[in-house]
Amino acid sequence: MRRSAEELFRFFTLPPADIAFIAPGRGRGPADRLGLAVALRTLPWLGFVPDNVVAAPPAAVARPAEQLQVKSGPSAPMGAALRPAPTTTRWGASPER
Repeated sequence: MRRSAEELFRFFTLPPADIAFIAPGRGRGPADRLGLAVALRTLPWLGFVPDNVVAAPPAAVARPAEQLQVKSGPSAPMGAALRPAPTTTRWGASPER
């Protein structure tokens, strides 16, 4: 099942606690903050964090980028400091529960 842009917008809207956690005062640059934001919001959506966070759908990246006031898109690096998970996972529909 593919998710609509509206559904991704809802899933990837950062709550205030996540924004505070990702704050630049913690030594994270823009790319790392955006990658961390996408990883944090992916967990409740899929139930896991894919090891290739940079392959997130553009609609999933746009909302956190807007909230964090950082660049997104092909020319903006994302999540350079994130390390892959020990298992290989892929973007796609969430598992049926």
